[in-house]
Amino acid sequence: MPSLRGVNSHSWRHLKSRPDDPEGNIMADLNGLSLYHKEHCPFCHKVRAVMTELKLDIPLVDMNANAEEWQRLQTEGGKGMVPCLRIDQGGETQWMYESDDIIEYLRDNFA
Repeated sequence: MPSLRGVNSHSWRHLKSRPDDPEGNIMADLNGLSLYHKEHCPFCHKVRAVMTELKLDIPLVDMNANAEEWQRLQTEGGKGMVPCLRIDQGGETQWMYESDDIIEYLRDNFA
């Protein structure tokens, strides 16, 4: 699986967060997702608004209140930039930057 670290392309499209259930319905699986954000960042606000619209309860990690997670974002994610969607899936951690990419991922997988 290609890493999203530092990638601003749409190579993340293969990541699936909605497995089919036994009855054939699509179920949103939010486990393993968290949004690294800052409260007053307009790009973060844009992503949070879509999360609200889609009724997604994704944990928020406030970069102004959590120095340890800010360091993790920079070290593991490769950039000190928000918003960033952290995707823990299949034993790997992917870091998705860019609000438009995050919104497209959420709409594609949870709308």
